[in-house]
Amino acid sequence: MVKKAAKSSAPAAPKTNDEDILVNYFSKNNRPFSPQQIELAFPQYGKTRVAKMLKLLADKGSIVSKENGKSSFIYWMDQNEEMDEYGQPVNGPKPTTADLNKEISSLKTELAEMTEQLKALQTEARQLEGQLTDEQLAKDISALDIVSSDLDNKLKAYKSKNVVVAPDQKKKLEANHAKARREWLARRRMFKEVLDTILERSSKKRKDLQEEIGWETDEDLKIEVVADRSKSSGGVGGGGTSGAQQEYKRQKR
Repeated sequence: MVKKAAKSSAPAAPKTNDEDILVNYFSKNNRPFSPQQIELAFPQYGKTRVAKMLKLLADKGSIVSKENGKSSFIYWMDQNEEMDEYGQPVNGPKPTTADLNKEISSLKTELAEMTEQLKALQTEARQLEGQLTDEQLAKDISALDIVSSDLDNKLKAYKSKNVVVAPDQKKKLEANHAKARREWLARRRMFKEVLDTILERSSKKRKDLQEEIGWETDEDLKIEVVADRSKSSGGVGGGGTSGAQQEYKRQKR
C-alpha cells in the first residue's frame, strides 16, 4: 500500500510581485514596448531578468507578444480587441515619432555592443585554432622526453668513463653551448622588457599577471643560469661562473 507523503508544515515562500509590476506598467501606459525599453524603465532587473519575465508573462497570457524582425519582439497589454500593426487597439493611441526614435537608438546601441562582442569572440576563436591540441602537446612532450633522456645518458657516459673529446668536436660543442646560452639570455631579457611594458600600462600586480598568463620564472622552477663556458680557460669542464652570475644578476634586476 502506497502512503501519501505528508504535507510540509513549512510556510510557502512569498510570491514575487515583479511580474505584477510589469503588468501594471503595461496597463498604465497602454502602448507596445520592446525589451530594451522595459530594461531602461526598470534597470534594477537587468537585461536577462527582463527577458525572462516578459516571456513568462506572454506565455501566461498576461501580455501579448509579436515578433518584430528576425530576433526581436514587441510586447503590449492584451486589450481583447482588434489590434493594429503597432499592437494597439484600432481606435487606441499610436506610438509617437519620439517613441520610435528612442527605440531605434536603443537597438543601434545594442547592435554596436553585439558587434564588438562578435569581433572579440572571432579573435579568440582564431587564437584557439592556432594553438596545439592536448594530444599534439602530449606527443611533442613525449618526444622531447626521449631526446632529453638520451642526452642525459650520453652525459653520464662522458662523466663516468672520462671519455676524451677530440679537439675539433670539443670546439664545436663549446660554440653550440655558447650560442644556446646567448639565445636563452636574450629571450629572458626580451620577455622581461615586454612584461615591464605591460605592467606600466596595467593596474595588475606582477604576481597576479604571472598567474593569469601562466608565466613561470627560472627562479620558480629552481633553474640556475648556466656558466659562460666560452670565457673559460679550462674547456668544457672549466670555470667562467663569475661572469655568468654577474650577467644573470643584471638581467634579474
